[in-house]
Amino acid sequence: MIKRAFINGKLTLTQAESVIDIINSKIDGSFAATSYDNVINSSSANLNISNSTIKIAGSLAAGKNINITNSTIETLQGKAESSGSVYASGELKIEDSEITADYRVWGVEDVFITNSSVTTKKLSVTSQKGNLNIVDSDIDAGVGMQAEEGIFMKLSDVVVKSIIISTKGNLQIENTNLRTEKGISAVKFVDITDSVIEIFGDDASFEFGDGVSGSTISNSTINTSCELES
Repeated sequence: MIKRAFINGKLTLTQAESVIDIINSKIDGSFAATSYDNVINSSSANLNISNSTIKIAGSLAAGKNINITNSTIETLQGKAESSGSVYASGELKIEDSEITADYRVWGVEDVFITNSSVTTKKLSVTSQKGNLNIVDSDIDAGVGMQAEEGIFMKLSDVVVKSIIISTKGNLQIENTNLRTEKGISAVKFVDITDSVIEIFGDDASFEFGDGVSGSTISNSTINTSCELES
């Protein structure tokens, strides 16, 4: 039997061991952490947040999925180095929301970011084992952007201070403005359409591998001093 916590109203901080539904709420846990960081944690199941404003010195975490809709969330780094994160052990879905994380935004499985603004100040926007899907969104990734499978961007503005990596899959970019310092790497094919890409670092690279024969760049502008490698 799954225990479920429903929260509706104003509160300072909340913590639970099962499913959490945060609805129409304002949570302020931005006060300095002492011996422990503040955590909104659904450790064994899902964390669902809608129509809410959350500011916390610590992290949002879920043992399974996190679903964020029409919300504003700011996570600040606390005592632990990796705090200040939004972390899902399953899927992470962000829609119609504004997320600012001191450390990282991370899903173990697929990550979906739609019509949202996501900023990470110290680390990456990452799908550890799945796909990273970005549609109609503004992304400012502090260190990098990475997915074990594919990375898909459409109708978005993306700034990455380090490298964009698809470690096992494809990179598809459509109608997107992308600026990255260190470069782009995909193990399989790269498909870039109707986009503007700027790779500006001195030691930057643009690499794609097994699927080079299927890679396409059409109706796009790529500004870089590095060579395209395969």
